[in-house]
Amino acid sequence: MIASKNAQKPSKSPQEVPPVTDEEYYKTNVKFKTEHVKILEEVFSVNRYLSAERVNQLAKDFYCEPTKLRNWFSHRRQAVKADPQTPPDEILTKIYESDNSFMEYGNKELLEKTKWSEEKVNDIFIGNWFTQRRLQNGPLKETVIEPVLESLFLKQQFLGKQEENELEKTTGISWFIMHPWFKKKRQEVIRQHLGGSIANLPTEMMMLKAHYRQSDTFDLALRRKIAAEMDFHDEDVTDFFSELTTAYQEFMEEQENEEDVEEMADAQDPEQEEMQDSQDHVESDIPYSRNEVADNQQGQDEAEEMEYDEENGALPDWEYLNAHYSQNAPNVLELEVQNVPEFVAEETVSSPSTSNDSVTEEGSQEADQDVEILGILPQPIVVAPRIKVEDQGPAPPERIVYELQDRLLEFQNEEHAPGPIPLRRVKTTMAEIIKIDMCGLLRGTHDTGFVCKEQLQEYKVYDPVTREPLVLPFNGSADLSSWSRCQVQEFLGQILLSNTAQSVVSKYLEKFELLTFEAKTVQFFEELNSLFSHRNQGIKWSEYEKISREVGKVRRVQLKRN
Repeated sequence: MIASKNAQKPSKSPQEVPPVTDEEYYKTNVKFKTEHVKILEEVFSVNRYLSAERVNQLAKDFYCEPTKLRNWFSHRRQAVKADPQTPPDEILTKIYESDNSFMEYGNKELLEKTKWSEEKVNDIFIGNWFTQRRLQNGPLKETVIEPVLESLFLKQQFLGKQEENELEKTTGISWFIMHPWFKKKRQEVIRQHLGGSIANLPTEMMMLKAHYRQSDTFDLALRRKIAAEMDFHDEDVTDFFSELTTAYQEFMEEQENEEDVEEMADAQDPEQEEMQDSQDHVESDIPYSRNEVADNQQGQDEAEEMEYDEENGALPDWEYLNAHYSQNAPNVLELEVQNVPEFVAEETVSSPSTSNDSVTEEGSQEADQDVEILGILPQPIVVAPRIKVEDQGPAPPERIVYELQDRLLEFQNEEHAPGPIPLRRVKTTMAEIIKIDMCGLLRGTHDTGFVCKEQLQEYKVYDPVTREPLVLPFNGSADLSSWSRCQVQEFLGQILLSNTAQSVVSKYLEKFELLTFEAKTVQFFEELNSLFSHRNQGIKWSEYEKISREVGKVRRVQLKRN
């Protein structure tokens, strides 16, 4: 019975698990199935970038999300890039073997040869595949590159869009080598031109410089327009404008540094000569040595009297300072080669007497009221001749501060001298300023400065009698073509940031460019004429703030238009 019962029991066999569908698998698993990975590897070997249609088709076949497929291909491409042992694609190798000068950024040609997507072509461009391959097989030496690029630079100074492929094919030099070399070469040529070793810039650089001068603003649209007209890259046009601006600024800084060194040397020479003379007199045994030492001491005392205020420095000679004023002023005696400006014409002057005639007290008092000149920047003390008044007359009226340009001598008569040009400050009378047509319909002269609150505080110009701050003259000239670059910068500094104002002024290389700026500020000058009705063009700070507010309104309107 027992045996029969055991025989009747069915034997237990393992239950078969039904297969999991792809749809259910990818709901709970992140990784692809092994068979799917093999399929994806085959697809990746043919094309690393999938089109949208191909992605949707694979997503339907695998029952997964399209995003999952895109992520797999993206990680796979990154792995290939990170692996240095990954062999290059056969298609690129065939292109390289047939034409080893082929450039990877010739996207249209690469698209035609490979039939790849634009995304993949851009990936090849970023990796510099062809350039790296050329460098591995046989790097070009600089000794071979330099003469080829030098001769090429004589013909063209920029690598135009249409010339990239041809240049690389004809020269065998990669664009990644040519482009930085051309940029550095242009910088050297600009500096040589400013230094005087090169008279004229090459043709293409001269054409771009003309665009630079004619335009007062260089926004993106304008740069693209210039680049399209000349068939250049936008980056090359931008780089050239920045190189030109930087070169001008560095050139001016070098000129200022050289001028400071020369002034310091000139200031030290008289002291060294005087010390040497006194030492020679002491060592000599001439009977009249005591008298000579006394004369030297007297001359030293006179020299100390000639020096101006050490806090403000002194001015160079009249000829250097007043090159912009008429040299035909009436009743002015010539001091050798020096000329006295018109605004001191009434105070007739003459050269200091070299005779031994004694000077009266009245004469010395008259001499103490000579024209005093203060420099904006601290400079070494320069001994200047004392100017004495011949005709005795009433004491001169109270003097105020007057500003005029301080150009380098080599740029005195040059219209497009590099700027900005600093101003120097001269004390003179209000009556003399009126004589040079400072009042009236805002005509003014280009030698006047701008009212600035910081200037009133920094320079501390006071009335010698009342000790009250004096009012600086305001340049109300509506003719911007007569303004100096320094004055344009001071004007823009009232309505723009200082760095922005300096950047704008650095582009004003020609006088006619200021006329372009004038046309954009007609509304401002109309407001200025209505507000400005002060005698002698003297303006107080509170009144200037009112004008500044009007300037701000005009500026905001212009920004909206632009």
